[in-house]
Amino acid sequence: MTTRAERRATAREAAKQLLRRPPEKKRFRWDYTLGFAGVAVGIVIVLAPPQTAASARTWLLILFGVLVYPALHFAEWLLPTKPKWLTYSGSVLLLMLSTFAFGQLALSDFLPPLRITRDPYFVAVGPSFIVPNRQALGDLAAVFEQNGQYTIVPLNVSLFIELTNLQPAQSMIDKYGVAIKTKKGNWVELKRVETRNDEIYWVGSGLQMAKQIGLPRLDALLSLRWLQPRENVRGWSFFEYPPEFSHEEFESTFRVTVGDAAGLVFTSKSLTIGDDKNNMGIQGAMLEVRPTYMDKDLSRAAVKYVP
Repeated sequence: MTTRAERRATAREAAKQLLRRPPEKKRFRWDYTLGFAGVAVGIVIVLAPPQTAASARTWLLILFGVLVYPALHFAEWLLPTKPKWLTYSGSVLLLMLSTFAFGQLALSDFLPPLRITRDPYFVAVGPSFIVPNRQALGDLAAVFEQNGQYTIVPLNVSLFIELTNLQPAQSMIDKYGVAIKTKKGNWVELKRVETRNDEIYWVGSGLQMAKQIGLPRLDALLSLRWLQPRENVRGWSFFEYPPEFSHEEFESTFRVTVGDAAGLVFTSKSLTIGDDKNNMGIQGAMLEVRPTYMDKDLSRAAVKYVP
């Protein structure tokens, strides 16, 4: 049996040992560090947004990856009594939705909008005439006359577009646009050329023997027209390359965006000319060469681009 003095001595020795023990170092908090890093990445995305859809998705993926660990720790602190699998899966799902919403708000110019479940329109393209750059004069050109002087409007892209209203209600097309894919994989919005008051000429054989062409124009067919359910329109549209992409190389792959009078905006999937490998389509694009007496010598015509 220990005496009172021995117990005091033992207590003093234990106290000395506690005083000699170095203070416990604080652990490095990865959750705090990665959380602040995620905020920094978000600020960078807002202040210096990426310029392409691919880079925008990459930055959002980086943001999601950086915030996964902090999100798991926050969920564990917020709901400590819940089953861990439920807490962790719910936090990851919430983080995915939050990252997606952030991307749609901050990068709306570079990320395509959400598509509704059923496409409101069917869109097909082809054939097309494409020139290699903005300065080149292709096979087709728009021409107008003013005070006896002819002016040529170059058509960098001449595209035959087929559009069908798949909605149960009638629809009036208020606007449409076409983007073309570059050989680098980026998308460039083309500038539409208004040709309803112009004549279209075939200049592939030279400006001295320009032949007038008759063809259905999509702009004229859609003007002031209500498309009934399942109704189809087919016609040619004409475009120029933007000046900043005048030397870019392009593929024959397009994306068509349609906006109607009710405010609905629909963007088609990527559409590539020549996808009909088995030549199953029978509804060709229409081109009518006018009589020879309507030929024009356009060698002295001025050239004007879309402003």
